[in-house]
Amino acid sequence: MGERAQLFVTSVESAAAALSRIVAVVMWLAPVGAFGAMAFTPGKFGWHSLAGFIILRLVRCLRTELITVIGTSSSESVLAPLIERLEKLGCSRAMVGVVVPTVYSFNLDGTWIYLPRAALFPAQALDVPVPLSRQLRCSSSRC
Repeated sequence: MGERAQLFVTSVESAAAALSRIVAVVMWLAPVGAFGAMAFTPGKFGWHSLAGFIILRLVRCLRTELITVIGTSSSESVLAPLIERLEKLGCSRAMVGVVVPTVYSFNLDGTWIYLPRAALFPAQALDVPVPLSRQLRCSSSRC
């Protein structure tokens, strides 16, 4: 398409640059937002509102699951034992049954989004051309 396509390419590159700047701002502000969200409850309701929750005690209770995740590099291996352990610790079955699988599926979504794009990095670094049709196929299914 020659010169006629250049306007489109320039527009897409400008949009990508703007989106990258927005993402950069969000990434810089995300820790501030997370801190604010975590500080809200004890700030508004006091430290007693955390119901005796101590992170070191939780790590100690879940050490087997944490060691398994670190050893296998996969959270899938502890999904069922984690649900059972949380129920034994007093969490309601309904809450655990919704929260744990939901968080697990969000984690998989992030991996699914990241891996195809990460696979393109070595190709770009080594200047290996990867046609758009191949990139789209890798993003939507197995390569």
